[in-house]
Amino acid sequence: MASDSLRVEPSRESISRAILGCLKSWPALPRQVFIDVHYQGRSVEEVARSRQMSSNEVTRILLHCERRLHQALHALLGEASSGVMAHTDRHVESLRSGCIF
Repeated sequence: MASDSLRVEPSRESISRAILGCLKSWPALPRQVFIDVHYQGRSVEEVARSRQMSSNEVTRILLHCERRLHQALHALLGEASSGVMAHTDRHVESLRSGCIF
């Protein structure tokens, strides 16, 4: 009988590789918007102004990027809370029609 306590967790390095691989697979605009907000610490409003976009459009891009990243990490980790996945899915489905991917 297999035990959950024997499950091998991915290393920080493999998680970092998965994140970078996911980011590299995105088109330039969503990748840069995601980096501007999550790595450069810029606000949605700042990114929208600098890219001549609406705040709503930046928010839609971010939500889609976050979902794609969540899916990549979910695949790496093998399982995630179904509640978290369902919550993410509800938000993304409502935005799918405006998605740039």
